[in-house]
Amino acid sequence: MSGNHVCIISTAEFHYHQQEINTWCGAACVQMVLHYLAGGGAPPDQDMLRTEVENRATEPETGIVWFAPPDGIKATLNALAPNPAAGLFKLLVRDTAEDITREIVWNIELHRVPAIALVYGMGHWVVVRGYTADKKPQSAADTSYTILSLDLYDPWPPVPYLQSSALPPVHADLTDGCGSGNERGAKLLNVSYDEWRATGGALHSGYMTGVPAAATDSLWRSRFLAVCDPVDDNQESSQEQPARPDSDTPERDLRAPVKQVINGDNGKIISEEEAARRAAVALRENGLAEREEWRDLLKGTTPDRPQLVGMLERDSVPYYIVPFMAGGVVRAAVRIHAETGKYLQALASGDLRKDAVALLSITEIEIALDGQEFDFDGAKVIFSIENIKDLPTLGWKPCLESFSPFYPFYIIRLQGLDGIHTLYVRAYDGKPYTELTENVAGA
Repeated sequence: MSGNHVCIISTAEFHYHQQEINTWCGAACVQMVLHYLAGGGAPPDQDMLRTEVENRATEPETGIVWFAPPDGIKATLNALAPNPAAGLFKLLVRDTAEDITREIVWNIELHRVPAIALVYGMGHWVVVRGYTADKKPQSAADTSYTILSLDLYDPWPPVPYLQSSALPPVHADLTDGCGSGNERGAKLLNVSYDEWRATGGALHSGYMTGVPAAATDSLWRSRFLAVCDPVDDNQESSQEQPARPDSDTPERDLRAPVKQVINGDNGKIISEEEAARRAAVALRENGLAEREEWRDLLKGTTPDRPQLVGMLERDSVPYYIVPFMAGGVVRAAVRIHAETGKYLQALASGDLRKDAVALLSITEIEIALDGQEFDFDGAKVIFSIENIKDLPTLGWKPCLESFSPFYPFYIIRLQGLDGIHTLYVRAYDGKPYTELTENVAGA
């Protein structure tokens, strides 16, 4: 870590907010950025922002149902920013993950204004609030430095108070609970640059993967998108309404059935002990243990037993979630590549009394679901331990039901009268799904 350049907008001045509905990630990102630009006070209403983003889109895509269209996010920020004279936000459309990321990094460095980036194909929006590199960049075109990691605000998971009146109203003030861990989201989220722009393997391998080429109805297919406050006000002029790519090379069908991959391509999964060791080393080597925001949270923690999570995508390698505990509380969690042991990302909350992330046990899941009936396209199946085929495992893929790899699913195969059916049970809250929804835009 020593000698690296770190540029991060602190959590003290830039407040984290969850999305209020599972399709309002774009509105939540706009809410966070506008709240930051206003310098405090009450944040703007998320429902109002969602309407603004939808109505201000100037390039409606009839074949794509955008919950938060890219040009609508840009237009809403420019319409509602407290000081528009300071510079207009631009929709950046670039050809590679590296190009868009270096531009995000440069503008954070120069302006200290966060960027909103489209990730997981075209599925989800997150805020980039900082980065770490081996040295300070000199321009948006500078490729002489190496980006090491990015710091994000991910508005997922949705606020649970809408389903439970026991929780306080969201965004009421700075004690609303957003970012305090588990179902209230993570205030601290660091992702390695390799994981941010991972290439190869499955369609959703990594965050910044670009709008799929298969999204033929989108103006932005095969491109990488972010909304930020660029240095050069003219740089967007030829990019905001991109021509459709000439290539019609199809990607795999987004609706094709997927299989669970619990072993990597070569089947060599590192041990739990090795995963825990690599996670502890990663916290030190990536400088998180030294940062003011992370230091107190990580002090005195030790790694607990890692959880192996399979990727629900073809040809993808599973990962470990390694919890770091102190006083019986999960203060932080680290994702480790299950084959190579490489650091992928880390998460922590702002509440020392509450688990940053916690997964229910399969026993708790089975007890809660016992006797419930599930409909698999007309086939009715009663959940019971006797109907479970094989040992349930953990798996994940980016989808409307979970846009965070720290919130995986238990994969439970149930025997019905007409065959075996797969039930996905979200591990942090026990909510069951008979299918997962991938084909979404800006949710």
